[in-house]
Amino acid sequence: MIRVLTVDKANEKIFINIEDVLYFCSDGNYIDVYTENETYCIRMTLKELELKLSNYFKRVHRSSIVNLTKVKSIKLESNNRSFKLNMTNNQEVVVSRKYQPIIKKDLNRVKHCEHFK
Repeated sequence: MIRVLTVDKANEKIFINIEDVLYFCSDGNYIDVYTENETYCIRMTLKELELKLSNYFKRVHRSSIVNLTKVKSIKLESNNRSFKLNMTNNQEVVVSRKYQPIIKKDLNRVKHCEHFK
């Protein structure tokens, strides 16, 4: 499991503690890394990254992985069949239907609650 990500920003290398990452969004071989106040870009596939992350990081969409410890709230859509995760930086991340049952279970485990069924 990785503990620190190294990212390039301008002319410097920045070291980001993995627990400071809120979520990742991919576009091909590039991944945007979102922290509380910054966004960085790394060159890697989401699949490669997913294999290196701890169990607190879960895929929620084919192009997104979230840090479950950084989920602030869950927003149910009007159809009550889909939902978004509101992260600690107030950004929303869509959870696809494919990943919803897994995310519900893992959020209950990580957040130590039984209210989200």
